[in-house]
Amino acid sequence: MSNARDISDSGHQLVAWINFNGAQVTNPASTTGIRQSFGVSSVLDGGVGEYDVYFENAMPDLNYCVVAGQNSTTYTTGQRTHQYYSESHNDYTTTFFRINCKTELGVVADTQTVNVAVFR
Repeated sequence: MSNARDISDSGHQLVAWINFNGAQVTNPASTTGIRQSFGVSSVLDGGVGEYDVYFENAMPDLNYCVVAGQNSTTYTTGQRTHQYYSESHNDYTTTFFRINCKTELGVVADTQTVNVAVFR
């Protein structure tokens, strides 16, 4: 088992990150709603609570890890939200990945602050 330093030294490291306002993300994909990012070219609004995050440079394969978090309430309803990373083959490619947000009641909802880090 490798420790974090060994993994980092062998090239497995943070390759992209983003902080964005889900309520301001648009379709087609753009930088609207992005507060700050690195290694991300744009975000696409795929519908309420659904965001496709596009990489500046395509990943060489699907062997990357996405870690996501958000503020605890939605922008529109004030209910607590949770977020999950979609792993369907269509939602996970070398050029983008999908993030989905739902309220504590399981209803999809836009989230005001979405934070994502990608490691490879």
